[in-house]
Amino acid sequence: MSNKVLKEYRNDILTLWNVKTLERADVSSYLIYGKFLNFLEQEDFTGAKLAKQFLRMGKVSCRGWKDNGFKKYHSFASSNEDYLLLKKRFFKHCKQV
Repeated sequence: MSNKVLKEYRNDILTLWNVKTLERADVSSYLIYGKFLNFLEQEDFTGAKLAKQFLRMGKVSCRGWKDNGFKKYHSFASSNEDYLLLKKRFFKHCKQV
């Protein structure tokens, strides 16, 4: 995958990124999780993985706030069965190539 494609994914998700206040972070986490689910629907592992990484970054950035959306949605994304199956298929395909 080219850097240009990864930059497009990143820039798309960055438009949703905002952790300045707890309220903005909660909205941002909700929108990024929605993006994650859209990528899963499209069976786009790269996009889903990157959205999940943004949720993780938000979880770390907002750890001073006890209950923040990034923590909740990262947990949902990490245990999402569709994501885990897509990940398994993705890496199985990589090993065959």
